Amino acid sequence: HRSLSTALAHRSLSTAFVQPALRPLSAEDASDVEAVVDASARRLFSLFERHGSSDYIGEPMSITEHSVQTANAALKAGETDMAVLACLLHDVGHLCGLEAGHAPGMGGCGTPDHERIGADFLGALGLPQDIAYLCHHHVGAKRYLCATVPGYQERLSEASSVTLQHQGGPMSPAEVAAADADPRWPLVLRMRRYDEAGKDPHAAATSPRDFEAPLRAALPASVVQQLDAAAASPLAYPLSPFASGYASSCVETCV
Repeated sequence: HRSLSTALAHRSLSTAFVQPALRPLSAEDASDVEAVVDASARRLFSLFERHGSSDYIGEPMSITEHSVQTANAALKAGETDMAVLACLLHDVGHLCGLEAGHAPGMGGCGTPDHERIGADFLGALGLPQDIAYLCHHHVGAKRYLCATVPGYQERLSEASSVTLQHQGGPMSPAEVAAADADPRWPLVLRMRRYDEAGKDPHAAATSPRDFEAPLRAALPASVVQQLDAAAASPLAYPLSPFASGYASSCVETCV
């Protein structure tokens, strides 16, 4: 066992998260990338605007309120734009479940496997893989802390305790060892701290749109990187035809 402060300690992330550089683009390619960026950004904000007012898995707030509070906590802590955006989008899988019309699972506390659904969705829209990674592993952070920090599980909210049982419970020793070996893991744990801070029903209301500029700035290089990967191999299509069409279908309808 370890203390919570030790578990959340910063570690050098210089080699853990590397943002791709945007290569020079022709006018035609730049126009295509701009269209994907615009469609993806509008797709994400449309999800919040259409479904974000839904209750946040048993907590006294909406999904949008929780997401924005989590992002603001990361921003206040001095995290990078990438980490702040991951905090904003970490529960987008719940919004995807609502859009699909799925009844809440996990004891009525949201979309099962929402972390994987959200990560797949973000990757399909061209978001940086680091953001998708953080989204995918934010549930694992809770499981890790329950396994390694004495008393942590007992301090979970009722809703978080319910979902834990549907998410695999505390990590096994082998899972903890694998997490400890990942240089990205300290940031995942810090995200959990911001996730917990984002549950204040009395916090001043702000909007996901407050983060639109950094979101649009993060997209072009990762979109180009994924499209380049797709062009390099007939077997590689990180931006699948289905996903691209799914994003583009909202160009006229997203607000």
